[in-house]
Amino acid sequence: CVHRVSTREQAEEGYSIEAQLRACRQQASERGWQIVGEYLDEGRSARTESINKRPQFKRLIEDVESRRIDVVIVHKLDRFARNRRIAFDVFERLNKAGVVFVSLNENMDFSTPYGSFAQTMLVGLAQFYSDNLSQETKKGKRERKAQGLHNGLLPFGVMKGSDGVPVPDTRDIPVNGHPVTNYQGLCKAFEMAADGATHVTIARALNEAGFRSTGNRGANPFTKDTVRPFLMNRFYLGELPDGNGGWIKGRHAPLIDAEQYEQAQDQRV
Repeated sequence: CVHRVSTREQAEEGYSIEAQLRACRQQASERGWQIVGEYLDEGRSARTESINKRPQFKRLIEDVESRRIDVVIVHKLDRFARNRRIAFDVFERLNKAGVVFVSLNENMDFSTPYGSFAQTMLVGLAQFYSDNLSQETKKGKRERKAQGLHNGLLPFGVMKGSDGVPVPDTRDIPVNGHPVTNYQGLCKAFEMAADGATHVTIARALNEAGFRSTGNRGANPFTKDTVRPFLMNRFYLGELPDGNGGWIKGRHAPLIDAEQYEQAQDQRV
């Protein structure tokens, strides 16, 4: 049973991992099939050019070729793959191993000539959807940039304001028994950098003060490698990356004094 879900699709009815699991388990039960493995790639894109970026998908193929599997069940074809090259390569490997492929949503036997043709069309449509979604996402990001708005995760010490424009992160967090803010941690880091402190020294000071990094990797202790990028980030001067290695004026106000920022850069050098 193969299951995949992106962050956005997780919230859509019928696409959650739980919903896919229920549907595939029910199908296996009705057919009298024993489930020997469930392969869940949560938050992984089926559009990727590399199977290695989907570890559970890779494990499925290994189990297929080691003859552990007779049937592969998916909730929907685009849960399996949205990349034509990857999809056709894997389908060929399934066929060579004598493995039956079942997609519940399409309700079709892909082993027949007509089923094979329909499979080709459906995989192509899945990639078209994915490519089109990617283009629309890029268009949206370009429009946000044109409006002076950021894209993606905000750096340490910053949060989204009520109007969507980044502002200092002044939310209280309990650190060593008393409330502080991440913005205070950010200011502390730049003050130390402007005074000549090394990345290692700054990371140690932030950790000892109880601050932790922010972002999609969770709250972790700072290291010299996580301190260095945010000390170089011109986002704190009210700027945004232009996509070509340069910077443009953003809608948000400067979060660090420009003179202190430049002093920090001079001391870093």
